[in-house]
Amino acid sequence: MLLRDTQIKKIHDEILIMSKDLKELNLDSAATKYELIMGLYSKLPSDKKKVIKHLVDGIYFEYVIIQINESVKEVKGFIKKKELDLAQDRYDAIKDLYKQLPKQFRGVVFEKCKKVFSDLENLLSMTG
Repeated sequence: MLLRDTQIKKIHDEILIMSKDLKELNLDSAATKYELIMGLYSKLPSDKKKVIKHLVDGIYFEYVIIQINESVKEVKGFIKKKELDLAQDRYDAIKDLYKQLPKQFRGVVFEKCKKVFSDLENLLSMTG
């Protein structure tokens, strides 16, 4: 059984904790947990990495999607307050996060991003 391996079990347990952090939107704790997961993962031999890679990738993509969703909310708030410099900064951060997602995950956040980016670009074009 996969989880009999103590190294893989430790990573699996940390992924479960990180998943809980993500559900609670505790992104700082999730980021710290991800660093720990990657530290453990990097020490695995390549044959063991192959076994758990999909779980490590999956939690990372979940983390990025939540970061994007939370950043979209921030951009909307900045737009509403007409804080366009802050909105632009978050917009740029979202674009960088979006590029990290494999194509099959991008659809999850595409429409939200498209709408907020359109709103921001319209405001920026009006201000000039």
